[in-house]
Amino acid sequence: MYVNSNSEVSDLFDFVIAFEEKASFRKEQEEEEKKTNEEIHPLLKELKSKLSHYIFDFHNEQNILSYRYLINPNELNIANTDNQTICFKVKSMDSKNENHSRSVKVENGKYICECRTFVNCGIICRHIFYVSHMHQEKDLSKIQINPRWLIQDQTETSSLKQLFSEFTKKKEIIKEIEESKTSEESKQSEEKGIF
Repeated sequence: MYVNSNSEVSDLFDFVIAFEEKASFRKEQEEEEKKTNEEIHPLLKELKSKLSHYIFDFHNEQNILSYRYLINPNELNIANTDNQTICFKVKSMDSKNENHSRSVKVENGKYICECRTFVNCGIICRHIFYVSHMHQEKDLSKIQINPRWLIQDQTETSSLKQLFSEFTKKKEIIKEIEESKTSEESKQSEEKGIF
């Protein structure tokens, strides 16, 4: 696609080098954008403290994508007073279909999205990130996090270590008791003259 029969091998090398430089520059820009987002928003700081680096990257990717969404001003606060539900129609700026949107509900103080990314993948979706940013959420109290992604709490870890150390101590004590029994039995058998 980029070379023809008149091209020299050096042209191909020049292309590959230029392509790699552009790709690395783009990657650096993405990394810088991620760092900026993490440093600015308290919601992301809290997420980063609760999730492993690998899973946090998936969430942060959704957060970055959320900046490409908007809410139709005519559809703000479609409230259902019966069950304390507020519904938002979130639309992508890049969507070719003007009628395509996702519905994000704030139901009993929790965000729920119809895209089901959370249900299917366990990741907070871009639609929820967008609405939570719009509401200027500062913590994760209204946003569900899949418990399987959470980093183990330090207190839980220390208690597990303590339980394990107690288990090994008990095992050592049992071993000592068994050794002392076998040594006593061997002494008794020697005294009786049984070999």
